[in-house]
Amino acid sequence: MPRTPASPSRMQSFYPGFLKRLIIFSVMTALAAGIVMHFLPETAITPVWPYLFLFFMIITAIIFYVMMRLTNNKPALFISGIMIITTVKILLFAAMIILYIVKYPSDKIPFVITFLILYLFYTVFEVMTLNFYVRKNIPGKKSAS
Repeated sequence: MPRTPASPSRMQSFYPGFLKRLIIFSVMTALAAGIVMHFLPETAITPVWPYLFLFFMIITAIIFYVMMRLTNNKPALFISGIMIITTVKILLFAAMIILYIVKYPSDKIPFVITFLILYLFYTVFEVMTLNFYVRKNIPGKKSAS
């Protein structure tokens, strides 16, 4: 039986579960980071690391919501939409890193390392979850990659 495009009700039923998984993922990642940071010298830890977790949680939740909306409205434009969103996200993140480095040059290395590690973790989480969502809800799509 062919699958139909994701309906708003499917999206509404999937998104709260996504948010729950995102919060659990964030808490577990923050706990692991706290344990790792306990063994690092204080100079290797950026003072804004807790805020970076909050930042990535919010950005991931917003971007995932927008990507789900793309699958509901125009499944044929899904890949183009993901490419545009990803490009904008990378440019905004690069601008944020540059602004932080200019404003706080003494914290540049710990900040950039922490930022890039969190970017990698949250991107993997986002792609895996989006891939699962697409395979379940978009006709003719096997994966988001």
